[in-house]
Amino acid sequence: MGGSLLTGGNVLSVIGRVVGRDYSGNKLVLVVSAMKGVTDLLIRAFDNHDTNALDEALSIYMNEALNLGFNKLVSFLELIREDLRRFINLDDPWIRDYVIVHGELLSTLLVERVLNDSLGFKAKAVYEPGIVTDGNWGFASVDHESSSKNVVGKLGNMLSKYDVIVVPGFLGITNDGRYTSLGRGGSDYTASLLANYLGASRLTFYTDSGGILSGDPRIVNDAVLLREVGYDEAYTASLLGARNSTQGPSNHY
Repeated sequence: MGGSLLTGGNVLSVIGRVVGRDYSGNKLVLVVSAMKGVTDLLIRAFDNHDTNALDEALSIYMNEALNLGFNKLVSFLELIREDLRRFINLDDPWIRDYVIVHGELLSTLLVERVLNDSLGFKAKAVYEPGIVTDGNWGFASVDHESSSKNVVGKLGNMLSKYDVIVVPGFLGITNDGRYTSLGRGGSDYTASLLANYLGASRLTFYTDSGGILSGDPRIVNDAVLLREVGYDEAYTASLLGARNSTQGPSNHY
């Protein structure tokens, strides 16, 4: 789900609609983005050592958790905020990636709680689904051979135990265990990779835009609307910054 889809006050209704449409007894892997505006705030927080931007980003999740009655989650988010306050004062490139992928990590945490406690599904959050990358901080490249083995090994068994597996988009992990970001559009890319590795019967993108485009219209002058695409096309489109929609699933059977 694209980041523009999850906004304050709508998480429960959006997750309910998405899972209600796609579940129907099927096993789901739900790839989530940061809530709207959070990644930009985290980037500002790190680049400018700005605690106010960090607090604003975390408050989006805290307020949503409060509205849903997840008081224990609020307390946990306060601990995460204090931890990140220490990190934004450091300058190492890998730490920047670690900070900015927290939008996806926090969405994963929140969506898991909504699925289990509010909607009655048996859901499990996986904060590192097994996508292995190099250390090209900010736009890491994926090692597909290692990633495919890791994803199948990690998620394949879990799908037999849970209705929904919730994973963060936008991120990978290096061989020495450090988080990397996959660049803008990384959540769509993540979903395409996981669908391919797991041999999924369907891949569906959800955002609030008007359709699936072949490229970012701000960059690609002749981007066209794609009504249906396969995994390879979805992968290529995600690399070009394509924006996706709730108005039609991208399926490959």
